[in-house]
Amino acid sequence: LPDYDQDISVFDYYLDESGEWELWRSRVPDESYFDAADLLGEVFVETDQTIRIRLLMELVRMSGRNILLVGPEGAGKSCLVNDFLDKQVTEDKKLMVRRFVYSSNSTASSLQRFIESNIHHRQGYDYGARGGKTLSVFIEDLNLPEADMYGVQEVNELLRQVLDYRALYKLQKPFEWRLLEDLVVIATMNTSFKPPATGFHTPISKRLKRHFAVFRLPTPVAKTLFSIVTCVLEGNMSHNQGMGLQQELHEQITEVTCSLIESVQDALRASPTPGRLHYHFNLRDVARVFQGLKNCPEEMRADEDYVVSLWQHEVQRVMGDRISRSDDSTWFERKVKDLTKTYFPEKLANSPSQFFVTFNTDTKEFYTGRAVTSTKITIKPTHQAVVSLDEVIPCLDTYLSRYNDEFSTSPLNLMLSSHVISHLVRIHRILSIKNSGNVLLVGPIGSQLSDLAALALYMLEYPIHTIDCSYRGSFLDGLRSAVRRAGCDGKTTTIIIKDREILDDSYLDAINSLLISGEYPPLFSEDEINSLLQALMPSIKRKFSSFLTDPMKFFLTRVKRNLHIILCLQPTHKVLSSASSHYPGILSKCHINWVKHWGEEALVGKAKHFLQRHSLFQDDASSVLRPSVVATLASIHEFVLQDCHHIPWAGGMAINPETKSKTKDLKQAGNETNDPYGRNLLMERIALANRQVDVAMPNEVFVGPTTYDRFLQCFMSLLKKKEGEIKNLLNDSRLCLNTLCEARKDADKLKHYITKTKSEFEEANVTTAKLLDDLTAKSTVLEKLKAKLGVGSDTLRSFIAMIDNEIDDDDSYLFVDEEKDELDEDFERIQVAKMKSRKAKTVEEITMAERERERLKEELDEAEDQVLIWQERLDRTCCERLKAIQNPPTMIGMVMLMAMVLLGKQEFSPHSSGAASSIRHERKSFDGGTIADDTSSSGGHSKKRNRLEPGQPRAPPQPTYAGTEH
Repeated sequence: LPDYDQDISVFDYYLDESGEWELWRSRVPDESYFDAADLLGEVFVETDQTIRIRLLMELVRMSGRNILLVGPEGAGKSCLVNDFLDKQVTEDKKLMVRRFVYSSNSTASSLQRFIESNIHHRQGYDYGARGGKTLSVFIEDLNLPEADMYGVQEVNELLRQVLDYRALYKLQKPFEWRLLEDLVVIATMNTSFKPPATGFHTPISKRLKRHFAVFRLPTPVAKTLFSIVTCVLEGNMSHNQGMGLQQELHEQITEVTCSLIESVQDALRASPTPGRLHYHFNLRDVARVFQGLKNCPEEMRADEDYVVSLWQHEVQRVMGDRISRSDDSTWFERKVKDLTKTYFPEKLANSPSQFFVTFNTDTKEFYTGRAVTSTKITIKPTHQAVVSLDEVIPCLDTYLSRYNDEFSTSPLNLMLSSHVISHLVRIHRILSIKNSGNVLLVGPIGSQLSDLAALALYMLEYPIHTIDCSYRGSFLDGLRSAVRRAGCDGKTTTIIIKDREILDDSYLDAINSLLISGEYPPLFSEDEINSLLQALMPSIKRKFSSFLTDPMKFFLTRVKRNLHIILCLQPTHKVLSSASSHYPGILSKCHINWVKHWGEEALVGKAKHFLQRHSLFQDDASSVLRPSVVATLASIHEFVLQDCHHIPWAGGMAINPETKSKTKDLKQAGNETNDPYGRNLLMERIALANRQVDVAMPNEVFVGPTTYDRFLQCFMSLLKKKEGEIKNLLNDSRLCLNTLCEARKDADKLKHYITKTKSEFEEANVTTAKLLDDLTAKSTVLEKLKAKLGVGSDTLRSFIAMIDNEIDDDDSYLFVDEEKDELDEDFERIQVAKMKSRKAKTVEEITMAERERERLKEELDEAEDQVLIWQERLDRTCCERLKAIQNPPTMIGMVMLMAMVLLGKQEFSPHSSGAASSIRHERKSFDGGTIADDTSSSGGHSKKRNRLEPGQPRAPPQPTYAGTEH
């Protein structure tokens, strides 16, 4: 080696054409990545490792061998292979590339159909790509398919057979081979260690591995990581001839991002701990952060405060929103804050964090007549800084009301609390991204994930492409139309798939393939693909001439740009626990947003918004009581969650985990674990290992967000009920007080009247006593006078009689009727009205009875006339003919009985027939009044049927024949 350096190994050198040792680093092109991003905003950065592997891959391809690229997740294997194949297609016109994405649901039949759809008959038994081209099949995640009960991967065994014999059996004709020519397989495989609890990749068989030249691409670290991050930042900030950041700020952003991704990868690793199954952080997240950072307005790129705040916001959205555990989230926020203090001035680190939204919050610019069916993308994703989320409430209220007015048949019942608004802003930001704007929404039942996505799509004017997921055929038809609309028509298309709609694992296989490669082989045949590419050629020639050599890449690029897939899952869904080993594209290509509703802040915000929406405790008198009510509602629901064991569904959900800081020396600090709150995690893992899964926990009741909504509704109904009861009590109390006041006034009046009456009574007593004294004196004088004159003693008796008469007059005065009051007058008035009503009713009944009597009299007259008519018709001839009938019908017997009854003759005959006897017996069973009534009724109806019109002559009697019914 040219120099002796312990840090450099022999593998860092190569022999050039002159036979000299040269470092692989020297082959890295020293070029600028200014505006190097592609249509998807992705930037591929060459390093010494990728240069070395690329050169070896070119040599292997020249020899016609297959290539297998292995490495940990997020190392850039797929990016390297795609870039390698793109350059090979550009240089070699005889190369055709087809991609096939493996998943745990991949089967041998799917690989069989894929190969058959891309080969054509050449001659004899030889088959190959169309036009004599070389078919290069790129297979991603070679070790993902599940093994059967014997530990065999069927799809890989078929691939091994194809590579062994370069032949493929025909399914229509058994034992007939199709020899395959010009077939090269390039595959990638993940070598990350997966614990058994989170799923692990099945190793491929050695018989298959022998057909590949295997290369390993390690995870970039140290200087390699720094060079990649700085180039990706440069390529994104200079996209579309944009202005880059200042050199010092550019280096600071790069350094702090490298430190953050290394710390996160060391601390937040995927593990069987609940809530950590999906933790996968790599360079893909760094690229997403910079893709959001490039939306910074150019006039604000010189403002360091604004750029740092936007970087913090994007880091929190890309990485922080994926974290589901509160202790992990707390550690992440502290880590970001500490790194900001380290790499940026103190004034930047202590500045208040800003919120950024990707929509215009000015409600004055809204226009009416808006239609969500518009497919033209007119909204450019920009970041608008807001101090608080309360500033966007009027804007979101306007959007929500407009949505409910436009879709009145299926309105959204959203409560725009701070918790809901924060998630709505996140979903809107993700969907506004042009590259891989796919969302994985995770939340418990009742979180209204689809409603949040629908409102965000309405704000972006993105239409929702409905897919029928009832069975696999309709699901594939819906995906086919969505891919055609996004790739061929270039229109933005959005698909919302809920967890209950995933009826088959093949649905996840199709979604995983679309997310990774933008295509799913079973959707289109080769002829359909060719027709789609032919339809795209005019557009490619006009605007994208660089894709003329590979129109399929342009089609897939448009699919990735315009197709947005939204998955709504529950936290306990099997996809989250097995996606990393079964469907990695769902985790790697989707932005994950966890809707955590158990936080105290979310409960308080929802309760506050509920009270404000329904105008409860909003007056000035309740300003002191309102915070206490909100805190009480949140505390009650939090206690219910704790009692029902629903808060620690993912573990570590405490908002403020307890930590104790102690001073340690360097040796002790060096032995610390990288995991946040390692002691708490260890205790949690021990509890999980020792728990009894089969034993039901006490108070095991499901509690979800809808339970909290029902609790608030119940509180409101009880509050209104109690308010109504209190109002009724107040009204009753007021009525009682008014009645008491009136009674008091009446009592005062009665008291005054009694006092007045007493005074009058006393005056009358005095007058009466005086009169009695006078009368007694006069009577005495009179008696004395009579005694002197010698008059009889009747005088005294007369005086006594006079006094008795006065007493009788007084008693009769007491029995005199009292004066009538208002009640007596009302009673008499009611009595008179009743008597008048009865009298009128009686008169009316008499009138109706007279009319009925006249009518019955007229009917009786008509019946008599009818009897006379029939009497005239009954002559001797008719009687003779009736007499001649030996067995007369029942009807004739009935007619005879009726005639005899009308004539008043005796109808009994000892020789009468049985029919007549039965009829007579039935007639005798009724009383005479009934017979008379029936006869009169029959006669009345008969008369009505045969009534003659005035002036019409009577018809002569007609003879009656035997057996004829009249």
